[in-house]
Amino acid sequence: MKINLIVLNYRGSYFYKKYGPAVRDLQFLLTLAQMDEISLTLLERPVSVYERILGKLFPKDIFSDYRITVRDSTSYDLTRPLRRRLWWNHSITKYIDNMLPELKQDNAVNVFLDFMPIGIPSLDSLDGWYYWYDFIDNFTKHNRFTKTEREAVQEKYLFVKQYAQLLTFVSEECCRNVNLDEPSSANTKIVTNKVYEGLPSVSKRESLDSSLNDSYDFGFIGFVTDKLDINFIQKLSCNYTVAIYGDFYDYKVRDKLRSLKNVKLLGGFHYDDVPTICKTFKVGLLPYRQEKSHDGSPLKLYEYLRYSRPVLTSIDYELTNEKYIVNYRTSNLDEDTLSEIIKLSGEREIADLLSEENYLKSALNKIIHSILVKI
Repeated sequence: MKINLIVLNYRGSYFYKKYGPAVRDLQFLLTLAQMDEISLTLLERPVSVYERILGKLFPKDIFSDYRITVRDSTSYDLTRPLRRRLWWNHSITKYIDNMLPELKQDNAVNVFLDFMPIGIPSLDSLDGWYYWYDFIDNFTKHNRFTKTEREAVQEKYLFVKQYAQLLTFVSEECCRNVNLDEPSSANTKIVTNKVYEGLPSVSKRESLDSSLNDSYDFGFIGFVTDKLDINFIQKLSCNYTVAIYGDFYDYKVRDKLRSLKNVKLLGGFHYDDVPTICKTFKVGLLPYRQEKSHDGSPLKLYEYLRYSRPVLTSIDYELTNEKYIVNYRTSNLDEDTLSEIIKLSGEREIADLLSEENYLKSALNKIIHSILVKI
């Protein structure tokens, strides 16, 4: 039976236009869009009139390579957008309540996949829908959210635990640490971030000079916030070169890194550039402050391994390996050890750590099958 899948993304086509499928919800979206049994509609978050005036215009045909229908909307609410993320409590609720009844199909299995951490649909709008909620992160701990915003997240989490039929969590830690007071009858699954595969027909860019291969000893890819372990970067930079690829969400962190010798800030990038970027350094970094963690699963871990880069990490995630994935908080990282890790770069055995289970398509195929069986 056909699945009529409606997806409310946290990051949608606007993000995709600039960065590509560099985040979990977009990778879910594009992987699901490749499945024959699914008809997919993306609901863009409502855009405020202020954002429209500032030039946030819908990028038409952005998903032309995929079978995705996109619904984009403008909110003319002039006051609530001033409350930043708390505006979603009104705008998302109203939006979903209008869209779900309109998009429901009588001759299909109607599935609503929700990624939004704030914004609760009404029970009436969910009538006839299989409600699937995905925990991208534990936003009740998110370092970019205010206390009031985190409280709004808690309300959303309590709602989905009570009314969703399927809950998917980005990590075991996220599942354990989300503070939900009531037991849930929802089917619960752990779906860590995994290796993403787009359509082969989608063109890949090679915008970086291949002569930069192995230019740096260590490299980091991703958005940069105050989660970054600057002290560790500083320690590495005393004797090694470090490349930082990504846009900065915290300028104090940027300024501190900019002051370090042997650290090169290389700016934001498109996801299509990741294969080339990973070739510019020998060892991938996951240098996060543990107290700032929000129970995530780092996409970049899979990118580093995919392109045969050993990894230095501050936290043990779902994939571990004593030889190729080294936790620098629990290991003796002397100069000899660092030198040996660098020498491992490019070994085929690193990519071979990724099995079929580590590919997103495999995990999502199983979920779609489980939904069809239950329905």
